[in-house]
Amino acid sequence: AADKRDPPLIAAARTHPPGVLPSGATAATALETARQLADTGQLAEAVALCEAHLAQHGPSAGAFYLLGLMKDASDDPEAAALYRKALYLEPNHYEALVHIALWLEKNGDASSARPFKRRAERAQPRATTHL
Repeated sequence: AADKRDPPLIAAARTHPPGVLPSGATAATALETARQLADTGQLAEAVALCEAHLAQHGPSAGAFYLLGLMKDASDDPEAAALYRKALYLEPNHYEALVHIALWLEKNGDASSARPFKRRAERAQPRATTHL
């Protein structure tokens, strides 16, 4: 059931047919909405929105990364493949680099995790200081 306080795209994502983005959903808003759904534990809706995004907009590092996070949260081994897809599309995707390294370590493959950690260190966004 839709909560009256939900932004319109989240409410639409809950009731929209799987595989199709709700009207008014751009690529960026679809992924942000999927992230919000995932953050609130609505993983099925978030997965459906990411899959619809991929079906309508083609491969996307952001969508693959987000799907990887959701699979990772449920200890699904497909998470690593999704992180790798994100990295294929965007080799310096910092979050995907960090999460695949963590996933590999968690699953006992520290030697494979090391190159991803080094890449993450190089790709890490630098904080800017304002004086």
